[in-house]
This record gives sequence, structure tokens and C-alpha cells, in this order.
Amino acid sequence: MGSRIGGDDRGERPGTGDQWGKDERFVESFKPLVEFLGSVCGPMTEVALHNTVAPGNPIIAIANGDVSGRRVGVAATDSMPEILHQGLKERRDYVVGYATHSAKNDRDLISSAYFIRREGRIIGMLCINTDQSALEDFRAATQALQGYFPLTQPAASLGQAYSYSQGNGSDGDGQPDRENLSASVESMGKQVIWAMVAKTGRQPDRFNASERFGIIRELDKSGYFQLKGAISAIAGQLGLADSSIYRYLHRIHRT
Repeated sequence: MGSRIGGDDRGERPGTGDQWGKDERFVESFKPLVEFLGSVCGPMTEVALHNTVAPGNPIIAIANGDVSGRRVGVAATDSMPEILHQGLKERRDYVVGYATHSAKNDRDLISSAYFIRREGRIIGMLCINTDQSALEDFRAATQALQGYFPLTQPAASLGQAYSYSQGNGSDGDGQPDRENLSASVESMGKQVIWAMVAKTGRQPDRFNASERFGIIRELDKSGYFQLKGAISAIAGQLGLADSSIYRYLHRIHRT
């Protein structure tokens, strides 16, 4: 490298030694920001502060240097003159999202640079370099796992699978059947009952005959009454006699 970007590159004299010292002190005032950004962005993001009025545009502060393997005092990369020229020519405050490469880890990085100016001259750069290889590895692993689990939709319930085999994948209202797993006969009944409570705004003891019939029909369709004790369980929850449940079932199976 060995290039120096500062007043000279704009056709200006670098000025007196006092001005040079002021430039360096101004760039050094950004050092606390380096550690702060390194902590915020995390260990996969390197933050490097360059003094561009010194020969080689060296790093004067760095956080998470393991990303590139660099340290304080190391000269700038070969791409820095081009980035600096872009900032000078276009009078931009920053450049974001350009590609760089970590020779140490042989990994591509995504980089951004903020130009530090004093009296209109670029005297430093704050560079942020992110290693996204972990994200790329995760994406590749996810794609590989999809090969083992090719289904892209939720699994069908047994009832739904049967309906599809008969050419019908819904329960009549256009919505697919869905199996609810419950811990007991009592909880299965309560699921349907409380769905009716939510729909009507009434407690079970205030349901009318049509609403109770709807609950029994829904439970029968799910296979609930194939379970031992189901008749007595739902009768108790609805405040009915077992015989009333049998009459509802007779009506359902007759139609």
C-alpha cells in the first residue's frame, strides 16, 4: 500500500505540522466509538479505525480483529484507495455494502466505510466488516434438512387424509379438518363446548337445543364417542342425561 490520502489527493498542501497533529488527534477522538460498535454489532463484525493522513493509512483502533486477523498498526487493504477515491470524487459521507475478503480465514466479508472529514478533507475512515459465513452455513444446513423433511404443509389429521383420499379435503365449510390432541375424554369435550361458548357468548347451561346438537355432531364427527366413557362425560358437562345424548346421536346418524 504505502499510499496516503488526505489534503494532497485533493490538490491541497497537507499544511503545517500543527495541522497534521490536529488531524491525527481528531481521528483518534473516534477510538471510543470503535469499542462501542464492536460490542453492539457482536463478534462476527470487525470495526476498524484508519488514520488516512499517515503513510499506509494504518489501523489505529480495532474491535473484533479476529474477523480479519488484523491488529493496530497494520496498513490498510488494497481496496482502501479506491474507496477513498470514491468518497473524494463523489463527496459522499459513507459507502455501504461493498465486498471485501479476509485472507486469514478465506472468507468473504460485507463492508461499509464512514469518511471522517476535517475542514473538508478526508483524514480517517471508520470501517465495519461483517463475516456472514455463519449465516450462510445455517442457510445451507436448513436447505439440507429440507431434503429429509420434504413436506411443506402441516401434516393432515387421519380424518383429513381419509377425506383427501375420497376427493374431499374439508368438512363442508371450505376449511380443512384438523385433529386436536387432548389429554382426556373430558378435555376433548370441553374444547368443543368452550368453542361454542366463545361463539354464542352463553354458558353451557344456557345453550339451546340447536347449539347442543351442534356440539354433539362435532364430537361425533371427530370420533369422540368411540372412546370409553364419552357419553357420560359430555352429558355431565352439558347438564343432560345420558339418554339425551343418545337421542342426539340417533338424529345425527339418521340424517
